Amino acid sequence: MSFWIHTEGYFSERPHPGPFWIEVDGDKIGEIRTEAPSIDGAEIAKAAFLLPLLSDTHAHVYMSPWPLNPDNRSKPGSGPIEDEARAATARLQGALAKGVGFVRDMGDPLGINLAVKRHALGSAEHFPAYQVPGPAIHRPKKYGRFLGVKRETMSEIHSLIDELVELYSIDFIKVVSTGIVDFATRQVKQAPQYTGQELGEVVSHATALGLKVASHCSGQEGIENNIEGSIQFVEHAYFVRQDQRRRMRDQGQCWTPTFAPVYQQAVNADCGWDHACKQSLDAILRDHNEAVQQGYSEGNKILAGTDAGSPGVDIGDGLFIELRCLAKSLPLVDVLKIATASNADACGHPQYTGRIETGHPASFAIYSKAPWLEISQLGNPSQVYQHGECIHSFTLKDA
Repeated sequence: MSFWIHTEGYFSERPHPGPFWIEVDGDKIGEIRTEAPSIDGAEIAKAAFLLPLLSDTHAHVYMSPWPLNPDNRSKPGSGPIEDEARAATARLQGALAKGVGFVRDMGDPLGINLAVKRHALGSAEHFPAYQVPGPAIHRPKKYGRFLGVKRETMSEIHSLIDELVELYSIDFIKVVSTGIVDFATRQVKQAPQYTGQELGEVVSHATALGLKVASHCSGQEGIENNIEGSIQFVEHAYFVRQDQRRRMRDQGQCWTPTFAPVYQQAVNADCGWDHACKQSLDAILRDHNEAVQQGYSEGNKILAGTDAGSPGVDIGDGLFIELRCLAKSLPLVDVLKIATASNADACGHPQYTGRIETGHPASFAIYSKAPWLEISQLGNPSQVYQHGECIHSFTLKDA
């Protein structure tokens, strides 16, 4: 089936002011014209502004981000795995309805992300494009047990990677190379879990299998090890130094800052922090924004990922929080390029390119106002298309 969309403008790596006539030919973009097609009987739908479906490169779909109050939160994955997988599936589908077309999971210890991917691949339902590592890998008695599984020796780690590739067709490897940020002291808990040499061995083993490695990492010592080990995706990287950013840039390492979980802790009283800790959270965010701004201006590869599943960071809505945080460091046009084409290029999912171009998947959302001019539009599309099919159409009543 082929039809045309008459639009006032669209975004593909940058804004393209209209008018344009965009042909949807099956599941692809057929043509993009600046004049109306002269095809007799051509079906032409009117739309305002088109934006490629957005992407989130760091999520934990098995984790519910609610409630915010830590005293009321249940252990992630504590229900029957079938129920947990259904809930995770619903989170992904809800994100797609809001214009999020690609999600990269960052690990769970129960295999829920693997179950969700199997369901998505075997279902006629609509899902975002989805990548998974299975479980993340951490060292015994170290941070990470709610993200994955523990392995001590390098041979054990390599054997696990081989097993995940053989049995589950994972998309990449995830390691937990440091602890988490102590908000009150602005430091990372625990010493790094891996040396630079060990991380390099993980990267070499994964590379031989055609996979890249993502690493949970914050703190200067841990970041140093991630640089030495040539980790391809450095996740979080709070407290990164300028010289470290420059070496990450020179090595082509991708950096996903993940503002959203810290932002939610800073702005929500239900998280339970006292005044002094809230001031510390504000300082952490301010310094992180400054580091991202400087790094991006110097050529660092910045990606957009949320750590969805963290308290208050839902898949979909959490991405809009993340992009607003990024927009404090970067121009909104650059933020949207990161959340579409840059994420797509870095992750390489064959069904998600983050662009509206001839021959690319016809996957985009339609907005009444240009999102590259008004960030408040994000999350409020009037229609969502995936592979040429309108899968969600909203009315004022729906909104």
